[in-house]
Parts: sequence; structure tokens; C-alpha cells
Amino acid sequence: MIAVKLLFKDIALKYNILEILCKVPLIKLKGFDDPDVILLNYEVNLVRKIKQLKVKYPLTKIVAVTENHSAKNIINSFLLGIEGYICKDEVKKFIIENIIQIYNGGIVVSPCLMLHIANYIKIEKTEEKVEAWGLSNREVEIAQLLLKGHIYDEIANMLFISVNTVKFHLKNIYFKFDVNSKSQLILELHKQKFT
Repeated sequence: MIAVKLLFKDIALKYNILEILCKVPLIKLKGFDDPDVILLNYEVNLVRKIKQLKVKYPLTKIVAVTENHSAKNIINSFLLGIEGYICKDEVKKFIIENIIQIYNGGIVVSPCLMLHIANYIKIEKTEEKVEAWGLSNREVEIAQLLLKGHIYDEIANMLFISVNTVKFHLKNIYFKFDVNSKSQLILELHKQKFT
């Protein structure tokens, strides 16, 4: 039996989830002190609530069920030790599978949230490159596209800038990497593991 506790602010959603879980013999909803899994629906102060629950139930697995699609909140929640982050509008579809997966040591993230996380990581990586090589965000974009084999016209179209603007940024990149040609730049970018 998997002991499941629901801490929901959205009462309608809570009753919808309870209706689903009541039909599953594997799920226990009453008569326990320490739950195996907590489904948590707090839109405000989610991080604070996770911290409180981790102190009170250190061995319990926590799943956030929320509309908050901020990649930073998602990542911070996992850093605090939660095992799942599920979109509120997807929770009913896979709730039983998600609970079982988490109970068995897995981690669950709704597919709709993966794009937010991936974009956040891309931005973080770009900011690291900006700091490490002294490039502007636009110069990082151009260097990455150049490494992927795009020509100046394609880069200009992809970034909605003119070919002359691409050339201007490349001139700055050449200077910052102390190179004189596109081939030297590509070689240098590969050497420095610029991806």
C-alpha cells in the first residue's frame, strides 16, 4: 500500500484526484501518520511549503501539482528534494502512474514543463559563455550558428538581422578570440569546447 496525502489549495482539483485515487486498491488515503507520497498544490509560497514538509516528513516523497511553469521554481523545488513537478492540467491523466513511479524511487516532470526547463538551461549556458569569453548574447548566438555550419545569409535570416550586422559581430568575435578568419575562429571555438 502507498500512503498518499493531498495538500491542495484548489479544492475542486483535490476532489477530482481523490475520486480517482479512491478506486485504486494500492493507494491508501487514511489511517497513517507518515505518508509515503504527498501531492502538494500551492501556487504561493511553494518553496517555503516544501521546506516545511521536508522537515516534518524527511522520508516522504513530495510532488508539486501546480500552474507555476517557472523553470527557476521547478529547479529550486528539485534542489529542495521534491520528486515530482506536475502541471495542474495534466495531473488527472497520469496520477496513478506518477505516484507509483515516485514511490519506486523515480522522478516525474510533466512533459509540458520540459520545454521551460530546457530554455532556462540554454539561457544559463549562454550567460556562462558571455562571462567566460566576454561575448555579447548576440555574439554567442552567431558563434553557435557558425559552428553548426550556417553561412552569413542564413544566420542573418535566423536572427532577423542584416548580413552586415552578422559581419560586424563576427569582426568583434575575431578580435576577442584573436583570429583573422572564419576557419581560424571555428578551430578556436572547437579547441575551447564552445558549443
